[in-house]
Amino acid sequence: MSTQRIAELLAERLGHDVAALGDRIFEQVLSQARSALNAHDNAALFAQIDQSERAFHRLTELLVIPETWFFRMQEQFDDMLRFARACTARPIRVLSLPCSTGEEVYSILMALTDAGFAETDVDVTGWDISQAAIRSAARGQFSTRALRGQAPHPRWMQLLAGERLQIHPSLCERATFKVRNALNLAPAAEPRFHIIFCRNLLIYLKPEARTALLADLRTMLEPQGLLLAGLAELIPSMAPGFQHWTQGTPLSFTLANQSETSAFKAAAEKAELHATRTEFKVRGQAADASISAKALADVVNQARDSAIQATRASAELARAQALANAGDLSAAQSAVTSALMADPQSCNAHFLAGILALAADDLAAADTAFLRTQYLQPDHLAALEHRAAIAKRLDAPNAAELSQRAIRLRQRLSAST
Repeated sequence: MSTQRIAELLAERLGHDVAALGDRIFEQVLSQARSALNAHDNAALFAQIDQSERAFHRLTELLVIPETWFFRMQEQFDDMLRFARACTARPIRVLSLPCSTGEEVYSILMALTDAGFAETDVDVTGWDISQAAIRSAARGQFSTRALRGQAPHPRWMQLLAGERLQIHPSLCERATFKVRNALNLAPAAEPRFHIIFCRNLLIYLKPEARTALLADLRTMLEPQGLLLAGLAELIPSMAPGFQHWTQGTPLSFTLANQSETSAFKAAAEKAELHATRTEFKVRGQAADASISAKALADVVNQARDSAIQATRASAELARAQALANAGDLSAAQSAVTSALMADPQSCNAHFLAGILALAADDLAAADTAFLRTQYLQPDHLAALEHRAAIAKRLDAPNAAELSQRAIRLRQRLSAST
C-alpha cells in the first residue's frame, strides 16, 4: 500500500508513471531513497516525502534517469539547422526539456555556432527537475562516455585527466539552465520558443500529465515553431495540435492549423457518438433476445479481460520505451515481446520492435516489423520511410519503389493538413 501511495504522490507532483520504469527499477529507487533518508520501510519513506520538500527532492534525484550524450540522434540536429536557416526571427530561442546534465544544450549551441549563427542570433535554455543535473550542466564538465565514441569537438571541448572533458567557458556562459517541473511550466511567464527539444520525457508521464505538458508546449511554441521528440514519441497520436514537419525526420513536428485540430476533435466526438450508439444497439438486442444472466456475465468478463490485456500491453510498451531510451535494448526487446503477446494488433509495439531491430542492426527483422506496422496503419509514414531506407542500404530491388511510395504518402499527408 505504501509503495502505491509513493507512486501516486509522484504522479500527482511530477506526472511520473512508475510503470514506465518497471517494478525492479522502481524498487531499486525506493531502496536507495530509504537508505538516503534513513527510512526503515516504505511507509516511513512515504511519510517523509509527503511532509518534507527536501525529502521529496532526494527521491526525485534518484528517480531521474540521466541517460544522454552529445549529438544524440544527429538527424534531429540536422532538422534543427534546416529549420533555423529558414527562420528569420532573432534571436532564435531554443529550449531543451528535460536538459538532464546539459549535453543536449551544449550540442545545440555547438551545432548552431559551427553553422555560422552569431552569439546574438541564438538563445538556448535548458530546464530539468533535477537540481543536481542543473548544477552539473552549468559546470560544463563531462565524462568522455558522453561522446559515445565520437571524437571530442576540437573547438569547444578540452580533454582533461581521468577521461573527463570540459566545455569551453565561452560556451558555458551562453547556456542558461533552470530547475523547472514539467507539470508547472507557467508558459505565460516565458517568451515563446522557436525550437523545443522534448525528447524521452513524455513516455515517463501518466496520460493526463502527458496531455497537459503537450498543451503547454503548444502554448510555448511559436506558431511556426519546431518540436523535436524522442524515439518512441509519436506526438500527433498522443494529443491533438501537432503535425509532422514535412521537411524533417519522422520525429520532428510543428503546430497543426486550427482547422485540423477542430477536425480532430470533431472526429473524436463522432467516434464517441458512434460507440455510444453501438453500445445502445447491442444492449437493446441483448434485451430483445432475453439474454440470460450467465451470458451477460460472460460478456462482462470478456470485456474485463480485454481491458486487462490492453492495460498490460500499454504498461509493457511504456516500459519498453523507457528501457530503450535508457540504452537497455535487450530488456526493451523483452518488454516489446510481452506487449505484443498482450496485444498483437498494437501498431506502436510493432513500430518500436522495428526501431529496436534497427539498433541491433538486424535489418530483416526491422523491415518485417515496419511492414507489420504498415499493415495495421497503412499511412504510417515513419514505418514506410524506414523500410525505404533499409531497402536502399540492402540495395534491394524494391528500394526505388518504396522511396517513391514514401514521397507520395508524405505529399498526400501534407496536402490533407
